[in-house]
Amino acid sequence: MSLEAKSIHGIRYCILESGEYRFSATDVATKFGFENSHKAVEELCETVYTDVLISGARYTISFDGMISLARHSTSLTEEFVDSLFKITQENRLKIENQPNFDDPIAAEKSWRHQYELRKMAEAKVQELKEILGDGKQFKIVRAIPWVEDMFNTKNIYIYSVLGNLLSRLSQKMNKSVRECRAFGYSKSVTKKMYHIEVIETLRNQLETDPSRLEMYRRKHFVRILH
Repeated sequence: MSLEAKSIHGIRYCILESGEYRFSATDVATKFGFENSHKAVEELCETVYTDVLISGARYTISFDGMISLARHSTSLTEEFVDSLFKITQENRLKIENQPNFDDPIAAEKSWRHQYELRKMAEAKVQELKEILGDGKQFKIVRAIPWVEDMFNTKNIYIYSVLGNLLSRLSQKMNKSVRECRAFGYSKSVTKKMYHIEVIETLRNQLETDPSRLEMYRRKHFVRILH
């Protein structure tokens, strides 16, 4: 079966009638920085499909295959994962806006099946976010949503400053600090991830004391707090 492909950051993909996602295996491996994409797919993906051709791409993988490659990659990016999340949301709208069937029972079964597949896809995207250090319970400093609102991040030292504060606060609050891969560097380079309770505590402290780290703050944010 041959299907017309869509593309996300140079990776061909399609959504089957069942709601399952399939991605070009070699496109994913190449995008994720593997010099020998065929070998990477063969060694790291448990299941490689040949039942669907995506614009000439013979071998396809599911979200699980993509995650397997991502765990060994040096080139996974936040922009790619954000785009992947958007396509799951777009597919969600198409599913929820489809017309009702004449058979209410069949319609309910179809909707439930599509809903479960969509939730599974969103869970897989979240798993990729966890690999990047943007998890639900732990985050790297660059994944903390309020940092760019509060601070001038063109001064890159703010990330180190906040990291040191979060490390000390984690110890004080008896919360563990985890590590994740630092993409774009060698596999041995890691970044620290901090618990969301520690992150929220630091945010409250910074909002309570506008003069703290004032040299790094965005001027409009300092005025609002004053």
